[in-house]
Amino acid sequence: MVKFGRGLAEQRKPEWAEGYVDYKKLKKMLSQMLENGHIQEFNEDMLYSSLSLATSSEVLEPGGPREHDFMNLIDEEIDKVNRFGKKLQDDLNEHEKKTREAFQTWESHGSRTTDAVQITASVEMAEQMLEDFELYVNLNYMAFSKILKKHDKHSTCPFRMPFLMRIQRETFVADKMAHIIKATSDMRASLEGAAVKSGAGAFDANQKGGASFLRKTTKYWVHTKDVLRVKMFILKHRPIYKFTEGLSDADLVSSVYFDNDKLELYEGRLKKYQGAIAFRIRWYGPESSIKLVFIERKQHLEDWYGDGEASSKLRFPLPEEHVVPYLVGELTPEGGGGGLK
Repeated sequence: MVKFGRGLAEQRKPEWAEGYVDYKKLKKMLSQMLENGHIQEFNEDMLYSSLSLATSSEVLEPGGPREHDFMNLIDEEIDKVNRFGKKLQDDLNEHEKKTREAFQTWESHGSRTTDAVQITASVEMAEQMLEDFELYVNLNYMAFSKILKKHDKHSTCPFRMPFLMRIQRETFVADKMAHIIKATSDMRASLEGAAVKSGAGAFDANQKGGASFLRKTTKYWVHTKDVLRVKMFILKHRPIYKFTEGLSDADLVSSVYFDNDKLELYEGRLKKYQGAIAFRIRWYGPESSIKLVFIERKQHLEDWYGDGEASSKLRFPLPEEHVVPYLVGELTPEGGGGGLK
């Protein structure tokens, strides 16, 4: 098994060398702390004992880095990665902006096929830049996580979790750059002649607005570190299909399921009983902007003998203000705006 430090060095982009965590430097300081015993300098007795201004323990203790030195170095490395990461983000956003401007000019001048090659290459470069940036983020995050884990393994003053929580919340990890994914998807789809379906115009008979359709899905487990690569691969063949407006590449989907006291519907769906149904209310986007929901009934059917049976879903749209009247039986087909007919 390749050691992490060596693997980190092998995966780094040479031109970004100055922007990576100095894992070797942190590891060296940790080794020095182990040698001089400073990594064990904190204990319960010391933390709750009285202090004296008349004595000093420094003359009795060996020199070398201590816990606060290691913490300061971690802070310096986080700041360094933040600065470099911000530069990479700015470069990526600037490239996407220029590509989008070229794309808009191309559209306004008749969308000639001969002019699409250069823009397509620029879109592909944006996709590659995004993948490279994510790898940069993950390598640095794992470097911090690994070195802090090594520290906590020996130290009487563990602080891995507080540092990682800070990194996740406030630093180079926080910006997901989803707008780049959506922008490249839209441009690639138009360049290749596919319709970009998003927002109010996204209704069609087989997707969000359909009242009845058959379903057959295959689901895959994808490691978190591979999600972006999988998305980028799919986008080369299919554009993003969104139900709401916005720059994100995904929609928030919320569902409320109904069942009886024995949870029979839940059990049937969980165990995939033949004919098992699920009844739910579903809506898309943030709860604060709900205007329309869908009343849905799903039925699970197994195609045991290849006779064409397939799971199905029936649904109809309902304005949000009509949900409660519908649930309590006060809404008529005429009062449902046509949704109940």
